[in-house]
Amino acid sequence: MNSFLKYLPALLLYFTLSGGLWHLGFWATFKINYLEFINVADVFKSTIFPFLDNVWPFISFILPIAVWGITIIFHDNSKEKKHAKVVTYPVLILLMMLFSLVISIFSGIYFTSEQQWRILPISLAFFIGTILFAIDFLKSHIYNEISRYFILVGFAMFPCLNFGISKLEALDIKNMTKYDKVINVNSSDSSLIKNLENTAFLGTTSEYLFFYDSLNVIIVKSENIKSFSINHVVK
Repeated sequence: MNSFLKYLPALLLYFTLSGGLWHLGFWATFKINYLEFINVADVFKSTIFPFLDNVWPFISFILPIAVWGITIIFHDNSKEKKHAKVVTYPVLILLMMLFSLVISIFSGIYFTSEQQWRILPISLAFFIGTILFAIDFLKSHIYNEISRYFILVGFAMFPCLNFGISKLEALDIKNMTKYDKVINVNSSDSSLIKNLENTAFLGTTSEYLFFYDSLNVIIVKSENIKSFSINHVVK
């Protein structure tokens, strides 16, 4: 229990970073400073909700690697801790860093925006994971070099994927190819109803609602809208 509490601040920072990167990728696409519109209650929601929405990379990729690595960690701790041989791979590290960097640059030059945000997060995760491996991060806890490398890449992958996924979602809305269409707006302001009908719903905070009309972002106080419905559109 004490060992878990020791790592709790690092885990909270990790998930906060992952949630923050999601918001950075999404709202920056629309040139909105999301921090201007959130309060204390929204800080928690802005961290946990993106994680829950995009937890599939964690479950499908990172968690199996982590479980595999943990089993080897226990094996190392029980049988090989005193005689663990730390093997360094300077050439492999250099090649992986160069490969990840080249792929990142190549995707930025030759690929479309959608392709970039599918490839770039993965290549950056390998780049970051390789750097962490090279500086012997977690070496005192994970004695198996292969396990440590893939665990580091895996945990670097989740924040990077969060950013990439948010960019893809924002681009779908901006291009009006996949979005939540606003219908049946109920408000005492008739001009507001006219402006919001058939727009794309972006999101909400405790005090504000965000919409997109294919050109501009419309920000409305929550108290000015009684209710509205959304219809998911895919083109």
